[in-house]
Amino acid sequence: SVDDLVNIYRYRTLNKQTHIYGLIGEQVESSLGHEVHNRLIDNAQVNAVYIKMGLTADELPQFFNVVGRLPFRGLSV
Repeated sequence: SVDDLVNIYRYRTLNKQTHIYGLIGEQVESSLGHEVHNRLIDNAQVNAVYIKMGLTADELPQFFNVVGRLPFRGLSV
């Protein structure tokens, strides 16, 4: 939602230097990790964002082809 983009992911502060961390998997919908991690990142005033991405096993090859072109610094599975 727009509210999540602004308040959880701090969309307005993201830029080309923002480090991306995230959670990938088939059942990430119920995870609250993005809320916790982004609150900690905001408090630490670090230029980073933590996102969750629902992916199936079939989507992993395509994901890893794209992820190398983005500033990902770490993933949880």
